[in-house]
Amino acid sequence: ISSTITGISIPNGSQFFIRWVDADITGSEDGLAIEDLWVTPQLAPVLPTLSVTDVTMNEGNSGTTTFDFTVDLSAPAGAGGVTFDIQTADGTALISDADYVTNSLTGQTIPAGSSSYTFSVLVNGDVTPEANDTFYVNVTNVTGATVTDAQGMGIITDDDTTPPLVTGEPSDETVCAGDLAIFSAQATGAPTPTVQWQVSTDGGANWSDVSGATATTYSFNPASSQDGNMYWAIFTNGGGVDTTAAVTLTVNPTYSISETFAVCSGSNYTFPDGSTTTNITSTVVHLSSFTTSLGCDSNIVTTINVNPLYNLNQNANVCSGSNFQFPDGTMANNVTSTVSHTSNLTSVITGCDSIINTTVNVTPIDTTSLAQSICSGTVYDFFGTNLSAAGIYYHTLTNMAGCDSIIELDLSLDMVPVAGFTSSIDVDTVDFTNTSTGAFSYLWDLSDGNGFSFTGMNATHIYPANASYTVCLIATSIQGCADTVCDVIQIQNISLKDQYVKASFEVYPNPAKEQVTIAFGTEVKAATVKVINALGKTILTKDIRNAADAKINLNTIDGGVYFIQVDINGERMLKRLIVE
Repeated sequence: ISSTITGISIPNGSQFFIRWVDADITGSEDGLAIEDLWVTPQLAPVLPTLSVTDVTMNEGNSGTTTFDFTVDLSAPAGAGGVTFDIQTADGTALISDADYVTNSLTGQTIPAGSSSYTFSVLVNGDVTPEANDTFYVNVTNVTGATVTDAQGMGIITDDDTTPPLVTGEPSDETVCAGDLAIFSAQATGAPTPTVQWQVSTDGGANWSDVSGATATTYSFNPASSQDGNMYWAIFTNGGGVDTTAAVTLTVNPTYSISETFAVCSGSNYTFPDGSTTTNITSTVVHLSSFTTSLGCDSNIVTTINVNPLYNLNQNANVCSGSNFQFPDGTMANNVTSTVSHTSNLTSVITGCDSIINTTVNVTPIDTTSLAQSICSGTVYDFFGTNLSAAGIYYHTLTNMAGCDSIIELDLSLDMVPVAGFTSSIDVDTVDFTNTSTGAFSYLWDLSDGNGFSFTGMNATHIYPANASYTVCLIATSIQGCADTVCDVIQIQNISLKDQYVKASFEVYPNPAKEQVTIAFGTEVKAATVKVINALGKTILTKDIRNAADAKINLNTIDGGVYFIQVDINGERMLKRLIVE
């Protein structure tokens, strides 16, 4: 008996069932069975993909240049070949301007077993400078292939040039400092020439590029220091170079002056612009604005302070043992305690009488003591000096008042522990015995992918496969000093028998896509489930506590063959898993 089933699509790797239907015969009981069964899948043919290349070439000065476009297949054409129509189409290049020769083919074929076809277009050469042009090659009515790129672009690169010719010269510029200076120049040429402005600060003897000045107009706000600089523009293309005449920048100065004067209380003052303020009893600030003979603005800011007439009190600080001169010239020598003095003065500039009461305070020498401990073998930065030995050290600082302060440091050393451990290997189980001395806390990296995460004094770990594992221990003292030791553990006695213990769990569905269930049939107190790839590398790990099953998410795992490893009560179990 044979039959063909059509109209279905079964995904690769999936399971399906063929059911035998028993049609009952009245008055009889039938026994039916299938002895031999063959199932032959009929695979749909996969068509190659078709694309057209782009072509970029120079047009040439005469005659024609052949632009060859390739119609490519991703795989050789199948039975019957691949057929298509192909023809040119205008872009910026036009048939009407005789830029290229039109071409059109109908029913062109790439025979079975072949994978490409060349379509040629003739481009006409000339000596007329112009922009680059484009035209297109379009593929239509394709049979026997799937189209991914049906249009090729032809880029006709213009190779005709005319050298630059300056048509607009810049002019000398005269501006006030900070105002806008503008230089402009123009030039013709094909292709359009690039422009670079240059500056000379030594009267035209040497020139250098002005950064970013690459447009036909160069504008900036000059400072007074740029007075006398010379500028020109250099135009460049493939045909040559042309330079404008050199022009000169004149920068007229502007002034911004601040001045301060003092007057007696109640006095009058006339400012530079001629305005007058009378009966001055507090500070006055006035702006006088002028225009110079060169037409540039200048500003004078005048501040008028008021001198006190009587009873000015002031405080001063000196270092213990220093001397101090009062405003009237009187000296106080070897000042070790507070000193007060009254100075009777008449201002030489304003003629104002003043009484100045001065109090001189004494800043004592400060001594600060510090205690610091460091780990033996390290250094301590004591104001720029690296210290590594215990002892008493001193450093002198000068405070804001100019007085010395002494810093005393009592430096002590903390002992660094010595990290160490031994290991004992039993098949896949390794016991690590801590032999460190002088330590208070411990941190292990058991080479299990979790880094330094185990904090016990000693450690025991089961390794999943025969390999070399680097185990490290950091031993830290109670003062925080640490030492690290590492050793390589070689696991080589795990046999297939150890890995394939009789399974007492079920894995379903298998094959699985997004999620798989690990079922034990009864509740387990503690178990570890790992997903291991064909190279023995653990991909996922899940701990089970007081549960009869566990669900593992497979969304992050690529399709392939894996193993489910279960460690429970010292027993290891392994089952094969197919992930789609």
